[in-house]
Amino acid sequence: MLVTMQTNMKSSSELCMDLGIKDVDLEWSDADYQNLITFSIFARMVRPQLMAVSSYTILFYFTT
Repeated sequence: MLVTMQTNMKSSSELCMDLGIKDVDLEWSDADYQNLITFSIFARMVRPQLMAVSSYTILFYFTT
């Protein structure tokens, strides 16, 4: 028997719309996934990409 669960989780696009920020497609490689072992490393990689698109909101929503 297959059971499907209903969740109230939003997609990243829905969250961006709710927060009034631009949804950004980020480029990821297999090596990136292997190297992102802490939030700090993730932030150092992703923050510059996000800041290039929406610098005024990222400082508020994306803090370490």
